Amino acid sequence: ASPAIAGGMVFLPTGDGRLVALNEDTGKEVWTHRVIGPMNITPAVVDDLVIIGQRDGNVTALLRDTGDIQWAFQGKGASMSSPVVLDGVVYMGTAGHMIYALDARTGELRWEKEVDNWVVASPVVHQGILVVASQGGELYLIDISNGTMRYQVDVRAGVDTSATIVGDTAYITTRAGAVLAFDYREKDVSFRKLYRSLWLQLWIWNMAGQPPLPAGVIWARTLHDQLIADAAAADGRLFVSSLSGALYAMDQGTGEILWSREGLSRIYTSPIVSGDTVIQAAPDGTFYGLNAATGEERWQFSLDATITTSPVLADDTFYVPSAEGTLYAVR
Repeated sequence: ASPAIAGGMVFLPTGDGRLVALNEDTGKEVWTHRVIGPMNITPAVVDDLVIIGQRDGNVTALLRDTGDIQWAFQGKGASMSSPVVLDGVVYMGTAGHMIYALDARTGELRWEKEVDNWVVASPVVHQGILVVASQGGELYLIDISNGTMRYQVDVRAGVDTSATIVGDTAYITTRAGAVLAFDYREKDVSFRKLYRSLWLQLWIWNMAGQPPLPAGVIWARTLHDQLIADAAAADGRLFVSSLSGALYAMDQGTGEILWSREGLSRIYTSPIVSGDTVIQAAPDGTFYGLNAATGEERWQFSLDATITTSPVLADDTFYVPSAEGTLYAVR
């Protein structure tokens, strides 16, 4: 999983069951906390706490400077999605088909919501609404004040990625290659889902015309590839990388493909936008810097490393975890 950077420290989760705190300037180890099973989620840092989830369902808050345990909460199912913190509340999903909201200072349960399947994508919270999708292909919009469901829609395929929100629109990518723009302010209306389901069945039986997109969907496009990395957005463009090694720039308003760059090897990592440059890391250790407007290559550099985890750009430094177990800081 990607590291978190805060307070002059880098918090690096490892595949051998450790969270390692490093000095941001020197890379020197400050403390290590051991957990059960591999750590495949990015910790959340809020004030003096570092919050992590574990494979046994335990959610733990550690003191940022020492690694001492401040509180722990036992959830249902393995913690599979990276926690996010907003206004003193921790939100995260689990393999136990649960979404939890916890008090960030005490670990006290604020609310919980059972969903249809595993949640491995990190929730996104905006304007009082939590947006997250499941491995079962359901998109959930939840009121963060009490955990009630505002709206739920089937996106037809499992989702590994977090939503990317711009204005009133949430962009969702699915493992089957679909990209959807969704008005996340949408609310449920009685019988609407049943009505569309019946219309869909009639269409399948050639007894009715093709039904419209589900309520709230602004546009949908299929890229015919697996999408397992978070998208990035800037200046009216949505940047989506695919497992086959392509990077797409799409118009946020219409879904039109503005340009694409192919042949980058299998991509497991998210694109990063810095100014007018979009940066994509490939598994062979090559970083490509492309003109965000045209896709023209501006530069590239390589590390002697295998990169399957998304790098993090903090200030002017890239923090790059490698599959070989080395963390690189590149300026």
